[in-house]
Amino acid sequence: MSEPGIGFFVVGALFTVYVVAATWRSKDADPPASGDERSVHWHTPSAERRIVHWWRARRRERSFDS
Repeated sequence: MSEPGIGFFVVGALFTVYVVAATWRSKDADPPASGDERSVHWHTPSAERRIVHWWRARRRERSFDS
């Protein structure tokens, strides 16, 4: 590993394997029961809401600058 590019390649490959394994594992899990209090949330609405608000504010800001 004398070249830095090889290290980045190895780290990228390991990260890719990790993501693929996590994806497969989540697909293999049984879906939660309908009345289960510990149901899995597939996304975090608050984080998505923040991104949407940021994006809309950015677009408004650009439209006012024009």
